[in-house]
Amino acid sequence: MTRAPTPAAIHAVELRVEQSRRDFHDNLQRARVEFRANLSRPSTLIVAAGAAGLVVFWLAGRSRRRAPSTAAVAGTTSAVGLVGGLVLHYATRHWRFIADQALKALKRRQSRRRAVGPKPPDTVRPATRTLH
Repeated sequence: MTRAPTPAAIHAVELRVEQSRRDFHDNLQRARVEFRANLSRPSTLIVAAGAAGLVVFWLAGRSRRRAPSTAAVAGTTSAVGLVGGLVLHYATRHWRFIADQALKALKRRQSRRRAVGPKPPDTVRPATRTLH
């Protein structure tokens, strides 16, 4: 015969469930922040913009190659507009954040170049090399 759990045991399980829920939401928030940080890097933005441009170019080119039917042209046009609209919506919504991240990356790159300094010219020539 099994006994009913005590109120202390029930309370302990409820606390564990609540902690698990909090951990899940914290991890989800951390993942969102990391995703946004990775997406806002200049190299990622360039890749995303290039991929979006290729998709738009490919979808726009598909409608010219086939014999255009009304449904095909309407579907391609709406897909091109949808992809372009999503890219434009994201860029206009987050342009300040994107610009700040791009400027920070540029400043970091410039400071690294200044710290390393210019590369000295190679003036030593090997003795076995013949000059013509």
